[in-house]
Amino acid sequence: QLRALVGWAPSALIVTGRHHTAGASKVLRDARAARTPVIEIWDYPSNAKDADGFALIGFDHREVGKTMARHLLAQGHQSLAYVDSGVAEDFRAHERGVGFADEARAASESAGKPCIFLNGGYNPERVAQAILDQASVRLG
Repeated sequence: QLRALVGWAPSALIVTGRHHTAGASKVLRDARAARTPVIEIWDYPSNAKDADGFALIGFDHREVGKTMARHLLAQGHQSLAYVDSGVAEDFRAHERGVGFADEARAASESAGKPCIFLNGGYNPERVAQAILDQASVRLG
């Protein structure tokens, strides 16, 4: 797709995310070397440095996850759960999940409340089992 777009001599390229295949990264670097601006959107990691030097516009997904957990905690929720994406390439969801889990675990340790973090996507049976497991740990 990128090769086809570059073949049209665009004024700029805007792509979602900062994780690319080796082939896509090469096409983007070559476009930049040919003086075509490359902008990556929907991402802005806290270190704010892209290895290829592309412009980054977005937000830090790990911080978004922390903010989600803090919001739920501020609303009085004490037992939090995060069900991560089942798509391996969904880096942004995984980063949000890590931030959420870090914040929720820190709060749960100080309050003695459970925090459930499930990686691998939504599965009703796994979610129910995780809740039952947490309840038995709390009661046991």
